[in-house]
Amino acid sequence: MGTDTRLIPQVARSLDRRIQGVELDKSEINMQALRKSGRFTTVGLGVASQFTTTTLETATDDLLQTRSILFWLSRNSSDNIFDPRRGDVRSFAIQRAGFGGDNYFNRIAGNYNRYVPLGSVVLAWGIRGGWVESYGPSRTDAAASIGLNGVPFEFLFQAGGNSTVRGFENNGLGAPVTVTRFVPGGTEPVVETSTVNAGRILLIGNIEARFPLPWFTRWGMRGVVFVDAGNTWSDTEQMRRARWGIGYLDDYVSAADLRWSLRFGLRYATPVGPVRLDLVLPIKRKQTGVLHLGLGHTF
Repeated sequence: MGTDTRLIPQVARSLDRRIQGVELDKSEINMQALRKSGRFTTVGLGVASQFTTTTLETATDDLLQTRSILFWLSRNSSDNIFDPRRGDVRSFAIQRAGFGGDNYFNRIAGNYNRYVPLGSVVLAWGIRGGWVESYGPSRTDAAASIGLNGVPFEFLFQAGGNSTVRGFENNGLGAPVTVTRFVPGGTEPVVETSTVNAGRILLIGNIEARFPLPWFTRWGMRGVVFVDAGNTWSDTEQMRRARWGIGYLDDYVSAADLRWSLRFGLRYATPVGPVRLDLVLPIKRKQTGVLHLGLGHTF
């Protein structure tokens, strides 16, 4: 087994308007060192400087600089990158921001996916999690209006929709982000709550069975049944108070309650992964069914 190291410099500029009510203008300079260790594992270390302006509806963060160091570890032993039947995929990343920039925070994120063949059926399951916390200068009152508790919006976590917890609006889970700003020339703060949902803690779980459809396999058609669960939370206290059970006869009491969805779907095989059509059925009696169309597996 050999090892090799690559240095990858990058300069990028982007304007992101994919999320309704959010405009993210970002410029970034970074340097990454990637080391291949063995057949499946990649280790990375990077330094980055980002300049961002985030607009949430009518409230806008000033131009902010985020200086950070990143470390990540990934391993992919699946047998097919587009349509895995066996193996696993795992990743773990740590980021520390500060170093004289405008934002000071620690961020951890990771995921684990497993694929197990059971005859002609593939059992797939995965879990994703994340945590981010501000520190130092970002804990002061002057910085508390940035994002959520001093963590800029682009480093928060979002959930809901086609690739996370199906059956819910894209990035619609968790409590709305609150932005506080001062009226020009005044002394009293004006508090604005946007319709953008995000959190400092993320937890998502998915499990599904992928199976051939009799009489349709020759045309590349397969079926799936699956369950998703997850949400984002603003802090550990909100997460602790949340209700975690399915409770079909109960309604969701708050934005913090764990969201569940049950569904079945169809997969049509293509060279770049399956075309996915999922019908998500309500677990709560007041929910309605949702249809998702996408390319590639959810996880």
